Amino acid sequence: MLAARALVTGATGNVGTSVVTQLLARGVRVRVGVRDPAAWPAAGAAVERVALDLTEPGTFPSALEGVDRVFL
Repeated sequence: MLAARALVTGATGNVGTSVVTQLLARGVRVRVGVRDPAAWPAAGAAVERVALDLTEPGTFPSALEGVDRVFL
């Protein structure tokens, strides 16, 4: 069975950064949804960056594909 994958929004803030760190420590595959993926600091292969703008519904499908959990 593949490890769970979680989408984390707000990963650039204090809470979101902590959530990403804690999920990685538990072996969860993490996808961060940010407006500009290139601007998010590299966190190695363990974190996938994807474009997600909560004011643009067209960005939702690709961000949510294959995700089991969402931290919003």
